[in-house]
Amino acid sequence: ATLRALGIRDWRVYGAVMLWYPIVIGWQGENISIPLAFMTALTWRHRDRPAAAGLTVAVAMSLKPFVWPLGLWLLATRRWRAAAWALGSGIALNLLAWGLVGFNEISTYMRASAEDLNALWRGGYSVIALAHHLGFSRAWGSVLLVLAATVLTLAVLHCGLRRRQERRAMALAVALMLVASP
Repeated sequence: ATLRALGIRDWRVYGAVMLWYPIVIGWQGENISIPLAFMTALTWRHRDRPAAAGLTVAVAMSLKPFVWPLGLWLLATRRWRAAAWALGSGIALNLLAWGLVGFNEISTYMRASAEDLNALWRGGYSVIALAHHLGFSRAWGSVLLVLAATVLTLAVLHCGLRRRQERRAMALAVALMLVASP
């Protein structure tokens, strides 16, 4: 579905992707990265339809907050109505979801997220984990993460706002998602 949303029609690409080890493992492990990639592709495909792009970004960010660069991309490419749709529908979606789960569970979620980050900073694939593998402390890893994310954020804004290069800005936003991910 992701390839189709991006307009790829070559059956050989579909075959290569379906046999690609990270995709096979992603499906077996029920990894959310595959649906997030699909939502990123839908955002790109429907970039000129504010409601569709905004709602897609809202759902993606609600599932995994580290995809916030999609919202930044909407702003950087001057898609104000799509960004407003993302904000409004994201707030509504999260209020509904947390209302069903219980707002008192937010602290449990935050605690679980902190434990996840604690587990991944030594053995994950993040900037912080890379810093750890290079012998840096977690604090320095956090500093490197903020620096890398800041540079990429500025690059997304520069390409989108100043240069009007929406494709490059999207590629940088995807890179920012990967860098900002725990």
